[in-house]
Amino acid sequence: MLPAGENGRELRTDVSDLVSRAPRTSDGRTVLRLTPEAGQVTLVSPEQAHHAVSGSAPSDELMRGAAIAPVDAQLPDARVRVSAGPDGRLLVLAAEYEPGWSATIDGEPVPITPAWGHQVSVAVPEAESEVVVRYTAPWHSVLLLIGVAALLFTVLTAVPGRLRTSRST
Repeated sequence: MLPAGENGRELRTDVSDLVSRAPRTSDGRTVLRLTPEAGQVTLVSPEQAHHAVSGSAPSDELMRGAAIAPVDAQLPDARVRVSAGPDGRLLVLAAEYEPGWSATIDGEPVPITPAWGHQVSVAVPEAESEVVVRYTAPWHSVLLLIGVAALLFTVLTAVPGRLRTSRST
């Protein structure tokens, strides 16, 4: 959403293939929708991988050309066979880096590397390999569910039932 009075003409001219128009907001402001080339999983060139792990901002080359290769994989579990290529490539997932992510290359565990500070990525070797990235819900989700169940049980048992009176004969 652009600020009031901005129509986004310059932006659409500069990066026409990366944005599309969207319906205006209720107060009339212009809205542009990002249309990235890549899907949920991409293979990033060594040059862009360096930007990703060093904290540099992504360059516009990242969105087009040979800097990235879209990968046919869906989250939360991605199983990808990568071909031989240059050292330093990254497999980047459109997912937030948080506890619960794990990765293997040819069955061997490898570390998850944060890309651009918050995305999940895995360094890909030069040789042809099978890369598997999985997300397993961390224990805090299970513990939160148990806590909610305990609270619900406590509330339900604390509500008084009908009082029974004994009859005298």
